[in-house]
Amino acid sequence: MKIFVDDHDIVLLIRSLSITGSGELVIERKPGSEKQVFLVVQESLTLSGSGQIRTTDGKDDYVHLFYLGSDDIVFGGSVVFNGSVYVKNSAVTVTGSGKVKAIASTGGTINISGSGITAGTVNAKNSNVFVTGGAFLKEGVSTGGTRVDVSGGPSPFKYIYAPLAKVTLSGSSQINGTIIAGEVLLSGNSPVIGPAYKPIPPECLLVPNPDIVLPPDASGHGLGWYDYESGQIYTTTPYHKISSNPVKIEAKSGKKVKYPNKNDPIMTWQAPKLTFISDLDPTHNQLTLISNVFDFHSDISMKDDGNGKVILKPISGTAFVTFGNVVHGKTTLAISGKSYKFNQTIDLTSSTDRAKMVEVEIY
Repeated sequence: MKIFVDDHDIVLLIRSLSITGSGELVIERKPGSEKQVFLVVQESLTLSGSGQIRTTDGKDDYVHLFYLGSDDIVFGGSVVFNGSVYVKNSAVTVTGSGKVKAIASTGGTINISGSGITAGTVNAKNSNVFVTGGAFLKEGVSTGGTRVDVSGGPSPFKYIYAPLAKVTLSGSSQINGTIIAGEVLLSGNSPVIGPAYKPIPPECLLVPNPDIVLPPDASGHGLGWYDYESGQIYTTTPYHKISSNPVKIEAKSGKKVKYPNKNDPIMTWQAPKLTFISDLDPTHNQLTLISNVFDFHSDISMKDDGNGKVILKPISGTAFVTFGNVVHGKTTLAISGKSYKFNQTIDLTSSTDRAKMVEVEIY
């Protein structure tokens, strides 16, 4: 099977994935494209024999496998995965001549053994980590678990950051860098050799986000927030509309999401994620949006009379907003293709408020 990547990220939601024997999933990316591939496996994942998930250009930085199942997964035999794996519940084993770029886990134990190769990092919330035999780990291990064992002379790596763990190096194992741990035990000619690795703590593996909108679990139109055909906001009680699911706002082609007239009341929309596909035009009114993730794909019009406002407010803690196109208004504000974080209420018509947002990288 082959996946071709051109000018858009690809997200595949898969119930079960099995690649065995000499089977392979091949990913070919158009020259010059920087788009990503996201494989989300819900229930079961089987990789064995000489099965491969590989890229035709040999790069391993744009394929991401998210595994949500509970069965342990094994990259064994001569299995090769040109990408990173993100595990929610299960244990992970890389063994034989298996290869994977990096592992990020909130699940169980992580084992790298034999000539198993992890070309990047292991980042775990609370997993115990075991690296044995001729295993190779290019960077290092960071975990909130209570045990990290390195034994049998694997290739030296750069750091172990495990402040809650007992870290054991034995059998001619070696770290060329730094160990930070609750307890360290060295035996059997297992040195730690400087210089120190920086930064410590190491930067965690960032989980990338696709640049397309997945179908949300709810829609503002379906919830009675606005009319799809006209784009007009329903200004009926309750004036505070709430959804516990992500909400996508999209009016019919050529229409804006807008107030019917300037005498309508202030409206508040609240959801864990608010995605606006269509233009948003509060005209002379105020729309307060409460969420932790705001995604504006198109234009926001805020009028010069000072009453047309879009207010952004975090549900809690830090919120993130992405402006995919242009935002304009009475202050001739223009933002395109940028993301920001903030932890307080922001009035987009206020230059003082906008200065409180901190720009962040888009991944």
